[in-house]
Amino acid sequence: MSASATAAAKPEAPEWKPNRERIADELRNVDAIHEGKPTCRLCGQVVNGLDTFGLCSKVTATHKEWRGDAVPGKARKR
Repeated sequence: MSASATAAAKPEAPEWKPNRERIADELRNVDAIHEGKPTCRLCGQVVNGLDTFGLCSKVTATHKEWRGDAVPGKARKR
């Protein structure tokens, strides 16, 4: 059997419909896993550990600024 015939023989996936009860149950599981874990002081991301400034490991300009790193500024419009 050729690859194209095999691909054509696969049935289409059924249309996805939200199951609110299952979604709520899964979100409760996520909340239970995150319970007691620290959050970034700047963005609120739940993490396993924070740096000495209480921030997550993101390297955005704002996070760098809060850490005291030099951040190149934007040019001022005149």
